[in-house]
Amino acid sequence: MFKKIATLLFSALSLSVLFAVGSLGAESADFRIYGEGGNCDPESGTAVTVFTVANSADGGADAVAIVATYIGGGLLTAEYRAISLNGHSSEMISVETQIPTDGGITQKIMLWEGLDTMKPLTDAKDLLLDDTPPPPTPPPNMTSRTFEPTDELLINPHIGFTTFQTFNGQGGVYSRVFNDYWPETIFSDFDPEAEDAFSNPGHPDTSVAYVRLHWRSLEPEMGQYNWDLMDRMLRLAEQRHQTFMLRIMFYTLGPTGPSYSNLPDYIMAIPGITDMPPERNDIDGWYDWMWEVNHNNEEFTEHYTRFIKALAERYDGHRYLDSVDIAVCGNCSENLGILLMDDDKIDAVIHAYIDYFKVTPLITFLSDEGRAKPENITKNVAIRVMEMGGKAGYRADSFGDMGGYGLNWNYMMGAWPFPDKAIFGYPWMVNLFNERSRALNGGKEAWQMGTVSFEAGWHMQDWYDEPSGIKPPFHFGQIPSVPLDIALNGQHRWDLDLIIDRSYEWNTSTFHNKSNVIPEPWLEKVEEWQKGLGYRFSLSKIEYTEELTGRDKLTINSTWHNLGVAPIYHPWYVVAYRIKNAGGEYVFISETDIREWMPGEWIRGTFKWNGYNPDFNIVPNPNYDPDRSAGKFTLTEPGELLPSPDWNDANSFVLPADIINGTYDLQVAIVNAFEKNPDYPEYGGAVPNGTPVTLRIADDADMEPAIRLANEGREDDGWITVGEVTVR
Repeated sequence: MFKKIATLLFSALSLSVLFAVGSLGAESADFRIYGEGGNCDPESGTAVTVFTVANSADGGADAVAIVATYIGGGLLTAEYRAISLNGHSSEMISVETQIPTDGGITQKIMLWEGLDTMKPLTDAKDLLLDDTPPPPTPPPNMTSRTFEPTDELLINPHIGFTTFQTFNGQGGVYSRVFNDYWPETIFSDFDPEAEDAFSNPGHPDTSVAYVRLHWRSLEPEMGQYNWDLMDRMLRLAEQRHQTFMLRIMFYTLGPTGPSYSNLPDYIMAIPGITDMPPERNDIDGWYDWMWEVNHNNEEFTEHYTRFIKALAERYDGHRYLDSVDIAVCGNCSENLGILLMDDDKIDAVIHAYIDYFKVTPLITFLSDEGRAKPENITKNVAIRVMEMGGKAGYRADSFGDMGGYGLNWNYMMGAWPFPDKAIFGYPWMVNLFNERSRALNGGKEAWQMGTVSFEAGWHMQDWYDEPSGIKPPFHFGQIPSVPLDIALNGQHRWDLDLIIDRSYEWNTSTFHNKSNVIPEPWLEKVEEWQKGLGYRFSLSKIEYTEELTGRDKLTINSTWHNLGVAPIYHPWYVVAYRIKNAGGEYVFISETDIREWMPGEWIRGTFKWNGYNPDFNIVPNPNYDPDRSAGKFTLTEPGELLPSPDWNDANSFVLPADIINGTYDLQVAIVNAFEKNPDYPEYGGAVPNGTPVTLRIADDADMEPAIRLANEGREDDGWITVGEVTVR
């Protein structure tokens, strides 16, 4: 505890003089003081200040820390504490001072050699400064290295572009015609040694396969589950170096018909299953094609929630199951028509997902109909999941759409300045979702709770091929919108720079372009885009024990940065250190949770609507420039990613008793701590019936790197050598 210095001994004047002058002493030590902040609490009448004293020299020394507190220009109190610091050590100190007011508080600190000599060891320092102490010089037995990140493209798990209804190396692209290519048909042989085994012509390399399986495919008869199909999908993902994003589909409806039911036959046989709510056609004229069955049917809800529970009990936590969409109702299971659904039925379905998928990340739909108007927001599934205590990210389709249905339909910018569509776009919904998340999740935004995944509006080749943005009427032509033939004349509405910037601003991890080709002129820009999606971990600094005996502990302190725009959301990745030479290797696992490694903040560029068409009788954006010839969306400034926080990992590992003396390479990697299931066949072949799929946490040293770091020096086996350790 700090002790008060008698005011008879130290008057305000004498203390001020001592803080201003004096020769420094204690040559054996090199003291530094680092302020780390403080606050005043008028209710308790206290001011609390925290600071660190560090000695970066070899020798130790004793000192006295003097803290003076002033109100206005007058001394309120002075307190002292005797400290003793060894070489290369530091101590954090907290000072609590009684105060009569919460205004005008300042504090100063000095280190003195002693109260008797009053010889200063440091200059006076104002506290409450926002500066961070540099790490002390490592002691002689420790060595330190720093590292710079590379700019290489890293194809890492759970991030980047995805394939759709297919896997790496499958060949071809997914047709945009619904229902012509479902994964039930893709049991092709696979040769992992082939030169193009994992490539996708015209499409970026990927680590994620996004696949939609129909309910009837996984439960053709009541209670009779076709887990062989699900196992095969997970096995295909593993073979193709991907993970598997899943959405359960009810049915897919065409724009005007016919309907394509993919519900189990026993569901379609439920009495009254096709009896629709009376208000089906009363809301914007949309719902005549959004529902094929009545999702308010009690029996339907009971069977569907039972099925989701069974799916989760078998596959939750499977290391190749990337994420699961929360599918509640409607066409393509995208929760369209949610406004017609009874609250208790919505909640029952949500509970089936959040109560049983406890490890595998969940994704909600940002863009269901519950987000169209403020009064309907309580129906939005993403909002309801949070309010029910669930943890999920979000996805949305039509990402990139900047007016494909006409100027009153704009996802990327929001529909402003159209009064009737003022909250139609994603900016409004993303902000609302983050606002609700901060209120319900201790200040965390939605992207910190779960992965963000977007699906392209049409696909990128469409964006490139149709500079006018005028879409043919076969895409849901009956949707009320402005006429398709009077969009801005000849203007390119697919601003790729803006689209990329928005993806970063909204902390996107995966992007789904329907497995379609990337326009060749955009390939270079798309490759740069991929580098920023999701997480990107870089080792910044490492400090470790250079020499030790078998009785010593191996101390490793490392500093990391997340150079991406999102964290990683999956729990089975861990930081691992390895010492290795010809005589053997030993792996040490850190307990650091890398899911907490958040990125820096993305500061978006300045966007503006720079087009105006009097045919729509609208008020233009105040930033509209009538002298600008091109009416289009523009990105006037690029976005900027602020630096990542330092993420520190401190460890002290016990060496094995049988370790052999010698010099070892010290290596680092992020590994997958789940071991493979030995019952799964390697490549090709069906998974045997009854094969368990819950993979076990590995308890041996045979762990392979799973996440490529943004650093040079990667060995053939994926580990990065960062130094040498000698065991004597």
